[in-house]
Amino acid sequence: IAPRPKFAKQDSVIYELHLRDFTPDGKYTSLQAKIPHLLELGVNTVQILPLCEFANGDQYGWGYDSVHFNAPETSYARQKPVRELKQMIDSLHKANLKVVMDMVYNHTMENHQRIYSFQGLAPNYYYRMKSPREFWNGSGVGNEFNSEAPMARQFIKDSLKIWVNEYQVDGFRFDLMGLIDRQTLRQITRELPPEILI
Repeated sequence: IAPRPKFAKQDSVIYELHLRDFTPDGKYTSLQAKIPHLLELGVNTVQILPLCEFANGDQYGWGYDSVHFNAPETSYARQKPVRELKQMIDSLHKANLKVVMDMVYNHTMENHQRIYSFQGLAPNYYYRMKSPREFWNGSGVGNEFNSEAPMARQFIKDSLKIWVNEYQVDGFRFDLMGLIDRQTLRQITRELPPEILI
C-alpha cells in the first residue's frame, strides 16, 4: 500500500470529477489510465463525486442518492467493489495524488424506492421532524438527517473513520454542509487526523 501523499492543505490543487464521466466505462479500475492526464493538469488532489452505494447506481446519476454510506458503489466495480476501490485509491497515492470523497450525510433516500434504513431502525430519531409524520426538508429530497442526535452524530463520525482508516481516503467534501450541526462538524475536525482535508 502506498503511503498517503504529504503536502500542506493550503497547497492543494483540487480537480473534481465524476467517475462515470471521467473514465471510458465508469469503473474504479479504469481511473488508473487517466492519472497521467491528471498530472498534466497540475493537480495534486482529486475530489470524486459520491462513491458510496447509491440508490440508482445502475442508471446514470451523480450519486447524491446515497443508501449505504459505508460501502462502495457496486456499479463502479467489475467484480469486487471493496478491492477495486482500494486499488484505485492506492494508484492515485502512488502518483502523489490525494483523494477527497464527496459525502452526502445531509439526507438519506428513506421512503424512496421502498428503502427503509434509519427510519426502520429507530422511527423519527435519525431525522428532523416537524411532527410525528412530517419530515423537515431542507435537502429538497424529503428529509434532513438529524446530525445533532447523539447516535446520528456518532454514525457520521464512525462512517468517516471507516473511509479514512479502511480505504485511506484523504479528505471529504460535505454536500449541503449547512444541514450538519456545528457541534458535529467540530467533533469531526477534532477526531479525524489533522492531515485530513475537510
